[in-house]
Order: sequence, then structure tokens, then C-alpha cells
Amino acid sequence: MLLREEDDDTLAYDGPTRVARRKDYRACAVASWDMLCTAEKAQWECYSRTQLQTQPNIRDRIIEVLKNNPKTPYREVANAIGNWCSASTIERWMKSFPSYSTYLERPLPMLTRSQMAKHVTFAKHFLNKWGLPANQKVFLIHYDEKWFYGMVPRANAKKCEEVGLERK
Repeated sequence: MLLREEDDDTLAYDGPTRVARRKDYRACAVASWDMLCTAEKAQWECYSRTQLQTQPNIRDRIIEVLKNNPKTPYREVANAIGNWCSASTIERWMKSFPSYSTYLERPLPMLTRSQMAKHVTFAKHFLNKWGLPANQKVFLIHYDEKWFYGMVPRANAKKCEEVGLERK
């Protein structure tokens, strides 16, 4: 969608259904607030006060969530703190520290002993040309994408010494 400036100092989106205007949005919000009854206003003001009271604890709650599982995505961290702030805000805050980095927590595939034994058996059978005689000519083309993309390690565990997130 293309943004365009209009003559009356409003911002609008070019599109059939989405139109947002700076002046109209503010006026609409004020009008909606004025139309609420006193009980609803009191409820929203109470909610606002509780949100302000939790502000000093948000940093500690974010760090606690990431200490429990450093691979937690930012949107899940935001959900864990009750969406007090957005995932992008948490990400910007973490990246603002000089020691922030991500690392690969466990690069090895987690195979059981029986799965490892099956892999070895398959590899021996494959290298033995599937049990064919040694003098038989074989034209073997083997292309299997899962061998290339079977394990894609993701470095998404977070560490930052300034906030107390150490590498596990």
C-alpha cells in the first residue's frame, strides 16, 4: 500500500478498505471515551493503574522467562508477561546491550541408541551397494534432500551478561 499526504495534514493509506487519518483517529478515541459510562471508565482507569504498577517488574519477568528457556521466541516472551510490551520492543531492548548475542544451544541431533544403530546399518548397506556382487557394474544416482536439510541448526538461544543471561 502506498502512503500519501493529503492537503489537510492527514495521512491516508491508498486502498479500498484501510484508511487511517491522524486527526480523525484522535477525535474518534476522545469521543469513544466520552461516551463510556462512569463504571466503564473506572474499570479502564483501574486497569491502567495496575499496568503502571507492573512496570518496574517487567524487566525481571522478561529475564525470568528467558532464564527458564533461552530459546523462547520474543512473541512468546511478550505473551508470558501479558503483552505488556510488544515482541519487537523486547527484541530491541535485548539488542541494545553490547554483550547480547545468540548461540546454538545443542547442535547434535537428539537420536536414541536404536536410531543410531539403524543409521549405521543403513550406511553399511548403502556402501555395500545394497548387497550386489562386487564385480557388478552399478550406475547409482542418489539425491535426497533430507540428507542436506535433515538438521538445520538454529542459533536462537539468547545470552546477555548485563541482564544476567548466561550461556547454558
